[in-house]
Amino acid sequence: MFSEKFRRTGAFVIDILIAKMFTQALLSGLIFLTYDFINSSGAKLSLNDDAALPVLLALVMSIMMTFIIIYMTYSMLCFRLIGRSLGKYLLSVPEPEHYSVKAYGSKEFRKIFLTVASLGLYPLYAGLQLYIYDRPPYHLQ
Repeated sequence: MFSEKFRRTGAFVIDILIAKMFTQALLSGLIFLTYDFINSSGAKLSLNDDAALPVLLALVMSIMMTFIIIYMTYSMLCFRLIGRSLGKYLLSVPEPEHYSVKAYGSKEFRKIFLTVASLGLYPLYAGLQLYIYDRPPYHLQ
């Protein structure tokens, strides 16, 4: 019983890391193109600027949304090709029930959204606290 829980958790971690790899590749290319565009236009960016924090917060939110989109695309592609996630396939985790495409998609979206939201909303919250109320984040108090 416990080994099945560990295999399910391991399968989820494998799927997250594969999606993270694709996200990092995509975002590296986008950052390179953005940096090249900014340098060619002559605009200057500074982390001491008043607009730096909102830009960084928007960047963090866009990275989280990109990760969710790539994870959902990856999981739906795996579901259509092999009937389950690649992590579950590699670790031979049995599926207790057969899902439709819509039910599987909503289950995976709920899992990844709650994971990213629980891990990623603290930087957004701390940044907004600093920007709006001029309070340092809780981990710096």
